[in-house]
Amino acid sequence: MKQKKQMKSIMQENIVAFFDGKVLHPKKALNLEYNHYYLLNIKPVEKSANPIEDDPAFDIAALAVKTGIPDLASNHDYYLYGKPKRNNKAKANVK
Repeated sequence: MKQKKQMKSIMQENIVAFFDGKVLHPKKALNLEYNHYYLLNIKPVEKSANPIEDDPAFDIAALAVKTGIPDLASNHDYYLYGKPKRNNKAKANVK
């Protein structure tokens, strides 16, 4: 008599993904086992009332960190690549 295979607990998860015409791109990281097949049930999601907020760059300020470098924006090439610093002093209006 054949033994019944024990089924792993069935996991269901709702995932929001963007389809670019070829690939589905999930909005968040997925905790799935590699090299396994998964059955997808796909249904359209209503568009957000404010699509700007769906843009990953919308809340980019949340990724900022305090560096304590007051001229980082104007001299980022100096800090990244060692190029000479720019003259940050305000230039006098010359007529």
